[in-house]
Amino acid sequence: MMDSIFFISDIDGTIYREKKVTEEELFFLSSVSKRHPIVLATGRNYAMFHRFIQEYNFEYEYCILNNGALVMDKHGSILLSLIMKTSMILPIIQKMLVKKETIINITFSHLQQNIFLERIHSNNFLKRTSNTPLITNSVTLEVNGYKELSSEIDIFTKAIERTGFQVNKNKKYIDISPLGSGKASSVICLGNLVEADVSNSIIVGDELNDKEMLMLTEKSYCMVNGNSELFTVANNIISSLTEISLKKEEQNE
Repeated sequence: MMDSIFFISDIDGTIYREKKVTEEELFFLSSVSKRHPIVLATGRNYAMFHRFIQEYNFEYEYCILNNGALVMDKHGSILLSLIMKTSMILPIIQKMLVKKETIINITFSHLQQNIFLERIHSNNFLKRTSNTPLITNSVTLEVNGYKELSSEIDIFTKAIERTGFQVNKNKKYIDISPLGSGKASSVICLGNLVEADVSNSIIVGDELNDKEMLMLTEKSYCMVNGNSELFTVANNIISSLTEISLKKEEQNE
């Protein structure tokens, strides 16, 4: 069995806030990496994640990408990959585009590969999506005029969920991932693979896609600017990762 404490953290809104990672938190995370394996759990696809790692020269052991649909180690070995058929999603997207002349960007992410389609609308949809991959780990939609289309997006979300897929939304993006995916389930899977006690891990997040993950441990932390629904789930509310006392959590092992 490996080190019994994982340090598991979301990226956007948690480590990466206001378009940066502070020097203090980089130093803190560097010290964490010397004591515990760091697991980064994010909705980002591989390309966006890799860009972040390169920018900050970040040390980590494992990454959970695409909201849990893809799990890899630091060497790029794939530990888990959940897939879905794009043919089941595209007709629902097309139906949404017909209303109010919606324009979207679509990203299909499978393993380390991404296909990005820009400015897709009802008139060019069939032509632009004709060569999309048959399977994917996730589909991300960036909707122009997101606020004005809230009711249409709600209808679209429910239609996707009826197919059995997972949907995560924020103020800008809609992420669609396979049935059974999720940060929490992938954390549990990773723990089983490397024989680590997930329930003894330190877990940090800020949004609804982190909720079930935070419920896996008593050493849970939510960012103060995060979704208020997490305040009753997390055992600690913090404004910076540097407020986490590793010594205290290690004593509670």
